[in-house]
Amino acid sequence: MASFRQNVRSSWWGRAVLTPWRLKNALTTTLPPVARSFAWTFRSREHYNYSYDLQPLNLEYLAAFVAAITGVPRKVARNYIGEIENDVALKDHVVRLNLSHKERFVADAEARFGRRMGWYALIRARKPRIVVETGVYKGLGSCAIAAALLRNAAEGSPGRLLALDINPEAGYLLTKPYSEVGQMFYGDSLASIAAIKMKWISSSMIAIIRPSMRPPKKS
Repeated sequence: MASFRQNVRSSWWGRAVLTPWRLKNALTTTLPPVARSFAWTFRSREHYNYSYDLQPLNLEYLAAFVAAITGVPRKVARNYIGEIENDVALKDHVVRLNLSHKERFVADAEARFGRRMGWYALIRARKPRIVVETGVYKGLGSCAIAAALLRNAAEGSPGRLLALDINPEAGYLLTKPYSEVGQMFYGDSLASIAAIKMKWISSSMIAIIRPSMRPPKKS
């Protein structure tokens, strides 16, 4: 057997013999993602600013990141993330509005907060008085931010969300109870910030700024 293996590895015909084995290894690596892509294509309705779940290890890294930049213990940061993971009322709110809105055909009937759980934990840890979010889309992130602000307020640290978007139909998820601590501003973000900064922005502000995912307008 050892002689056969050596001949396979050192002869021209060995390459042909090993081809099926190499193909099996390649397909084992490449086919599962393709299968998942096809499944997602027909299962999900989203076509833009996709939502997703984080895996357990992702959540541990996220907690460590929040702890490192806010100074709270990692266990505390992980508990904050656990709050939004288990917030049934928030998830039901998102699902209900997604199913009833006119854009329900491009919205999934699930609440997947992904990176927004990090926003939630940051706000719970830092307890800012003002949060500015630019680029709202449906308002999934806005609801996550508002949920954190509502918990902060219940603990004696009130805050407010100023959500900015140029699309007048953005933010349809930001309704009561989350609109009690959040407000939409429509128009150019720079102009909106200039208009509101004297009234709202004075101290303890967190700015969550997302680059726009919309294609540039043609002139």
